[in-house]
This record gives sequence, C-alpha cells and structure tokens, in this order.
Amino acid sequence: MSSIFSIPEALIVAAVLLLLLLMLLYFQRLKRKDQKAAEMRLSHLNENVQRNRDQLIKRKQYLNTYNLLAYNLNEALIIQPEIIVR
Repeated sequence: MSSIFSIPEALIVAAVLLLLLLMLLYFQRLKRKDQKAAEMRLSHLNENVQRNRDQLIKRKQYLNTYNLLAYNLNEALIIQPEIIVR
C-alpha cells in the first residue's frame, strides 16, 4: 500500500505548513501592533485638533468683544506734546 507522500516528503510538507503558520501568526501580531500605534497617533492628532479649535473659538470670542474702533480712537486722541500744531 503506497501513500501519496513518503516520509521525507511528509516532513517537508509539515515543515512548510508550520513555517507558513508561524509567518501568518507573526504578521497578524505585527498588524495588530501597527493598528494600535495608528490608533494612538490618530487619537493624539484628534486631541490636538480639538484643542486648536477651542483656541480659535476663544480668540474669535475675544475679538468679537474687543472694540477696536474705540480703542484706536482713544489712543489717537491722547495729547502728544512733542507734536507742534501751527
């Protein structure tokens, strides 16, 4: 009774299958590690974007409450003795 594989061929096939399984596990682990790193990086970037948006909103509110025209007029109307008017 002969089988499809002889003993040395069966060992080679088993070794190749084992190697493929190990490579699959290694690359799955590497993929998960990269995904975690990407998620952390994305989370950090989202936090920075939100902080910048909050800062822009705050600056816009300050600019809206700041009366630029009145401030400039008050500064312009300060008496400056070094200017001689004839």
